[in-house]
Amino acid sequence: MKSILGLAVLLLLPAAAWSADDEQTVSVYQDKPRSYVGANLVYGALDFDSRDDTINPAAFAVRMGGMANDHFGLEARFGTGLGKTTERPDSTSRAKVDYSLDHVGGVYFTARAPLLDFPRWGKVYTQGYLGVGAEQIKTVKRACDPDCRSDTERNDETGPSWGVALGLRPRPEVSLAVEYMRYVSTDEVEVSGLEAGILYHF
Repeated sequence: MKSILGLAVLLLLPAAAWSADDEQTVSVYQDKPRSYVGANLVYGALDFDSRDDTINPAAFAVRMGGMANDHFGLEARFGTGLGKTTERPDSTSRAKVDYSLDHVGGVYFTARAPLLDFPRWGKVYTQGYLGVGAEQIKTVKRACDPDCRSDTERNDETGPSWGVALGLRPRPEVSLAVEYMRYVSTDEVEVSGLEAGILYHF
Protein backbone atom coordinates (compact mmCIF):
# COMPACT_ATOMS: atom_id res chain seq x y z
CA MET A 1 0.00 0.00 0.00
CA LYS A 2 2.90 2.37 0.73
CA SER A 3 4.25 1.84 -2.77
CA ILE A 4 0.84 2.63 -4.28
CA LEU A 5 0.53 5.83 -2.26
CA GLY A 6 4.06 6.77 -3.29
CA LEU A 7 3.19 6.25 -6.95
CA ALA A 8 0.13 8.46 -6.58
CA VAL A 9 2.27 11.25 -5.15
CA LEU A 10 4.77 10.92 -8.00
CA LEU A 11 1.94 11.15 -10.51
CA LEU A 12 0.29 14.13 -8.91
CA LEU A 13 3.30 16.36 -8.25
CA PRO A 14 4.41 16.99 -11.87
CA ALA A 15 0.89 17.68 -13.07
CA ALA A 16 0.21 20.00 -10.15
CA ALA A 17 3.34 21.97 -10.99
CA TRP A 18 2.25 22.42 -14.62
CA SER A 19 -1.27 23.44 -13.56
CA ALA A 20 0.13 26.12 -11.27
CA ASP A 21 2.21 27.53 -14.10
CA ASP A 22 -0.40 27.48 -16.87
CA GLU A 23 0.19 31.11 -17.81
CA GLN A 24 3.84 30.42 -18.68
CA THR A 25 3.51 26.90 -20.13
CA VAL A 26 1.75 26.08 -23.38
CA SER A 27 0.02 22.72 -23.01
CA VAL A 28 0.75 20.12 -25.68
CA TYR A 29 -2.87 18.96 -25.43
CA GLN A 30 -4.62 22.32 -25.62
CA ASP A 31 -7.57 22.41 -28.05
CA LYS A 32 -7.29 18.65 -28.65
CA PRO A 33 -9.90 15.93 -28.07
CA ARG A 34 -10.00 14.57 -24.52
CA SER A 35 -12.07 11.35 -24.82
CA TYR A 36 -10.53 8.19 -26.26
CA VAL A 37 -11.03 4.51 -27.05
CA GLY A 38 -8.34 2.01 -27.87
CA ALA A 39 -7.02 -1.52 -27.97
CA ASN A 40 -3.93 -3.22 -26.53
CA LEU A 41 -2.04 -6.41 -27.23
CA VAL A 42 -0.87 -7.87 -23.92
CA TYR A 43 2.08 -10.10 -23.05
CA GLY A 44 0.82 -11.29 -19.69
CA ALA A 45 2.61 -12.68 -16.66
CA LEU A 46 0.89 -14.95 -14.11
CA ASP A 47 3.07 -15.51 -11.05
CA PHE A 48 1.55 -18.06 -8.69
CA ASP A 49 2.94 -18.32 -5.17
CA SER A 50 2.82 -22.11 -5.51
CA ARG A 51 5.00 -22.15 -8.67
CA ASP A 52 8.64 -21.33 -9.35
CA ASP A 53 8.11 -20.29 -12.97
CA THR A 54 5.88 -17.71 -14.67
CA ILE A 55 3.05 -18.38 -17.11
CA ASN A 56 2.94 -15.90 -20.00
CA PRO A 57 -0.46 -15.80 -21.73
CA ALA A 58 -1.23 -13.48 -24.61
CA ALA A 59 -4.32 -11.29 -24.26
CA PHE A 60 -6.29 -8.60 -26.06
CA ALA A 61 -7.70 -5.61 -24.18
CA VAL A 62 -10.03 -2.73 -25.00
CA ARG A 63 -10.03 0.56 -23.11
CA MET A 64 -11.89 3.83 -22.96
CA GLY A 65 -11.47 6.99 -20.98
CA GLY A 66 -11.56 10.74 -20.82
CA MET A 67 -9.38 13.56 -19.56
CA ALA A 68 -11.03 16.17 -17.36
CA ASN A 69 -8.22 18.56 -18.29
CA ASP A 70 -4.76 18.34 -19.83
CA HIS A 71 -3.37 16.19 -17.03
CA PHE A 72 -6.05 14.22 -15.14
CA GLY A 73 -8.70 11.73 -16.20
CA LEU A 74 -10.41 8.37 -15.73
CA GLU A 75 -10.07 5.13 -17.67
CA ALA A 76 -11.64 1.67 -17.75
CA ARG A 77 -10.15 -1.36 -19.50
CA PHE A 78 -11.11 -4.99 -20.04
CA GLY A 79 -9.11 -7.81 -21.56
CA THR A 80 -9.37 -11.52 -22.23
CA GLY A 81 -6.75 -14.18 -22.86
CA LEU A 82 -5.98 -15.53 -26.32
CA GLY A 83 -5.87 -19.31 -26.01
CA LYS A 84 -4.43 -21.35 -23.16
CA THR A 85 -1.11 -22.56 -21.81
CA THR A 86 -0.83 -26.35 -21.48
CA GLU A 87 1.67 -28.22 -19.33
CA ARG A 88 2.28 -32.00 -19.30
CA PRO A 89 4.51 -34.16 -17.08
CA ASP A 90 6.09 -35.48 -20.28
CA SER A 91 5.39 -35.59 -24.00
CA THR A 92 3.63 -38.97 -23.89
CA SER A 93 1.42 -38.34 -20.85
CA ARG A 94 -2.33 -37.92 -21.15
CA ALA A 95 -2.35 -35.94 -17.91
CA LYS A 96 -2.07 -32.16 -18.31
CA VAL A 97 -2.85 -28.78 -16.79
CA ASP A 98 -4.42 -25.97 -18.86
CA TYR A 99 -4.10 -22.34 -17.71
CA SER A 100 -6.21 -19.60 -19.32
CA LEU A 101 -6.82 -15.96 -18.51
CA ASP A 102 -10.59 -15.56 -18.60
CA HIS A 103 -10.53 -11.81 -18.05
CA VAL A 104 -8.47 -8.98 -16.62
CA GLY A 105 -9.13 -5.27 -16.28
CA GLY A 106 -9.71 -2.35 -14.00
CA VAL A 107 -10.90 1.19 -13.40
CA TYR A 108 -8.25 3.88 -13.00
CA PHE A 109 -7.50 7.43 -12.12
CA THR A 110 -4.90 8.54 -14.67
CA ALA A 111 -2.39 11.39 -14.83
CA ARG A 112 -0.53 12.47 -17.96
CA ALA A 113 2.46 14.74 -18.48
CA PRO A 114 4.27 15.91 -21.65
CA LEU A 115 7.93 15.04 -22.15
CA LEU A 116 9.22 15.97 -25.62
CA ASP A 117 8.00 17.44 -28.89
CA PHE A 118 9.43 16.12 -32.15
CA PRO A 119 8.24 18.21 -35.15
CA ARG A 120 8.21 15.24 -37.54
CA TRP A 121 7.14 12.43 -35.21
CA GLY A 122 4.79 14.05 -32.72
CA LYS A 123 4.61 14.64 -29.00
CA VAL A 124 5.97 12.19 -26.44
CA TYR A 125 4.19 11.90 -23.10
CA THR A 126 4.21 9.79 -19.96
CA GLN A 127 1.09 8.51 -18.23
CA GLY A 128 0.36 6.78 -14.94
CA TYR A 129 -2.61 4.73 -13.72
CA LEU A 130 -3.84 4.05 -10.20
CA GLY A 131 -7.06 2.24 -9.36
CA VAL A 132 -8.70 -1.13 -8.77
CA GLY A 133 -7.99 -4.18 -10.91
CA ALA A 134 -9.63 -7.59 -11.26
CA GLU A 135 -8.75 -10.92 -12.85
CA GLN A 136 -10.05 -14.44 -13.33
CA ILE A 137 -7.72 -17.33 -14.13
CA LYS A 138 -9.10 -20.76 -15.06
CA THR A 139 -7.04 -23.86 -14.31
CA VAL A 140 -8.15 -27.23 -15.69
CA LYS A 141 -6.26 -30.22 -14.28
CA ARG A 142 -6.56 -33.57 -16.05
CA ALA A 143 -5.31 -36.64 -14.20
CA CYS A 144 -5.12 -40.16 -15.68
CA ASP A 145 -4.52 -43.02 -13.22
CA PRO A 146 -5.59 -44.97 -15.31
CA ASP A 147 -9.00 -43.36 -15.95
CA CYS A 148 -8.90 -39.69 -16.87
CA ARG A 149 -10.82 -37.00 -15.01
CA SER A 150 -10.74 -33.21 -15.09
CA ASP A 151 -11.05 -30.68 -12.29
CA THR A 152 -11.62 -26.98 -12.96
CA GLU A 153 -10.52 -24.21 -10.61
CA ARG A 154 -11.06 -20.47 -10.96
CA ASN A 155 -8.98 -17.83 -9.27
CA ASP A 156 -10.88 -14.55 -8.88
CA GLU A 157 -9.01 -11.65 -7.32
CA THR A 158 -9.64 -7.91 -6.96
CA GLY A 159 -7.26 -5.38 -5.50
CA PRO A 160 -5.18 -2.22 -5.91
CA SER A 161 -3.77 -1.82 -9.41
CA TRP A 162 -1.31 0.53 -11.10
CA GLY A 163 0.56 1.08 -14.32
CA VAL A 164 2.90 3.35 -16.25
CA ALA A 165 3.03 4.22 -19.95
CA LEU A 166 5.17 5.99 -22.50
CA GLY A 167 3.24 7.34 -25.45
CA LEU A 168 3.66 9.07 -28.79
CA ARG A 169 0.91 11.27 -30.24
CA PRO A 170 1.75 11.93 -33.90
CA ARG A 171 -1.68 13.42 -34.62
CA PRO A 172 -4.38 14.99 -32.41
CA GLU A 173 -6.70 12.02 -32.95
CA VAL A 174 -4.16 9.17 -32.70
CA SER A 175 -1.62 8.05 -30.12
CA LEU A 176 0.54 4.97 -29.60
CA ALA A 177 1.76 3.68 -26.26
CA VAL A 178 3.75 0.97 -24.52
CA GLU A 179 2.71 0.17 -20.96
CA TYR A 180 3.42 -1.91 -17.91
CA MET A 181 0.32 -2.78 -15.87
CA ARG A 182 0.17 -4.50 -12.49
CA TYR A 183 -3.47 -5.61 -12.40
CA VAL A 184 -3.61 -7.69 -9.20
CA SER A 185 -1.06 -8.72 -6.60
CA THR A 186 -2.09 -11.01 -3.71
CA ASP A 187 -0.53 -13.73 -1.60
CA GLU A 188 -1.68 -16.32 -4.15
CA VAL A 189 -1.04 -14.73 -7.53
CA GLU A 190 0.32 -11.64 -9.25
CA VAL A 191 -1.10 -10.66 -12.65
CA SER A 192 0.77 -8.13 -14.75
CA GLY A 193 1.29 -7.33 -18.41
CA LEU A 194 3.58 -5.61 -20.87
CA GLU A 195 1.29 -3.95 -23.42
CA ALA A 196 1.37 -2.09 -26.72
CA GLY A 197 -1.66 -0.27 -28.01
CA ILE A 198 -3.26 2.41 -30.13
CA LEU A 199 -5.78 5.05 -29.06
CA TYR A 200 -8.28 7.07 -31.05
CA HIS A 201 -9.11 10.46 -29.51
CA PHE A 202 -12.40 12.21 -30.13
